[in-house]
Amino acid sequence: MDSRPAPSLTTTPLSPPVRVVLIEDDTDLRDSLADLISLAGFEVLTGGSALAFYQILASQPFEIAILDVGLPDQDGFSIVEHLKANNHRHGIIMLTARDGTEDRIQGFRQGADLYFTKPADGRELVAAITTLALRLRAVDHPAPEASGSADSYPPAGPAPQNGWYLDHQQWALLAPTGQSVSLTAQEMRLLGCFLTIPASADGIATRSALLGAIGKNPVETEDRSLDAAIRRLRRKVEQAVGQDLPLKTVPTKGYQFTAPLQ
Repeated sequence: MDSRPAPSLTTTPLSPPVRVVLIEDDTDLRDSLADLISLAGFEVLTGGSALAFYQILASQPFEIAILDVGLPDQDGFSIVEHLKANNHRHGIIMLTARDGTEDRIQGFRQGADLYFTKPADGRELVAAITTLALRLRAVDHPAPEASGSADSYPPAGPAPQNGWYLDHQQWALLAPTGQSVSLTAQEMRLLGCFLTIPASADGIATRSALLGAIGKNPVETEDRSLDAAIRRLRRKVEQAVGQDLPLKTVPTKGYQFTAPLQ
């Protein structure tokens, strides 16, 4: 097990830097990926076994785990099962030589956020880490104290006029009227997706991203659980504040939040 701090020159906008645990038993591949991830501005902790992972878990905070499925002492699926059973809130990326659909489905069902088949493209892996970390921070991190800094996010205080506000500290959605709707963890993750949409996406959160946010398999294009979750959330908001949730269905793509959201 070793720790590789990110170099002073970073290419990721995330601050503080994201700490990633990379567990891979192929030493050459592990070192190569660790160097690449570190150069992208992340802090990297590495190990070659499930035991090494559990030692890190017990002693070091981190946000993202990249887990090889075929480890010598315990497979990566078992690690994911352990994390979810004990309510650990980490982003999980599976990395494996297995390319079968059933293996990917098993990974998603057990709680993995993303699944990469070896050899993984390094740039894609870095982009995935960034996107996953943004999503996790949007949901899990409480609002900082107001400091007057442009970097303070999300802003402290009541909902902005004519807009909606996602309160990460109270797990609530504030309507423009100031009324509050208590949210579940799943609903927080779902709405958090609308805060991390790339500018090029026209404000549309894809079905794949939203399915992943609620713990479903993004590969299952016929999965209707997302639509059911959206319907429940719409009904809940309408009953609580007497106002429609401004979520628009975008056919074949996903959903769009059509009002200001912070």
